Amino acid sequence: MTSLLAKGRALEIEGVSAFIYSGSYEIPVKTLTGSVRSDLILIDKVIGAGEIAVSDHRSSQPTFEEIARLAAECRVGGCSGARPASSISTWATASAGSSSSSGSSGRRRSP
Repeated sequence: MTSLLAKGRALEIEGVSAFIYSGSYEIPVKTLTGSVRSDLILIDKVIGAGEIAVSDHRSSQPTFEEIARLAAECRVGGCSGARPASSISTWATASAGSSSSSGSSGRRRSP
């Protein structure tokens, strides 16, 4: 996470607007300060929690309650940090007739 933040800041120095998502594929997510809420409040480059794997092979198989809790942390952190925040989840489906767990993936944003 620290190298991601450093890259975001380096891009800003070069004149490119850059923001980062705090998190990782699994829950609990990796953060810079210990929680997504704190990352959103304290670090100007963090705009949400991202890419949480929900149903693909990289997933920690989070429950609905864990995903809802993470979305709530994003909302509260965004409100407290006076900016909008989002969470991104990866949803994967296996192809019809295939026994493979990999497949197409899409992103769904939660407010």
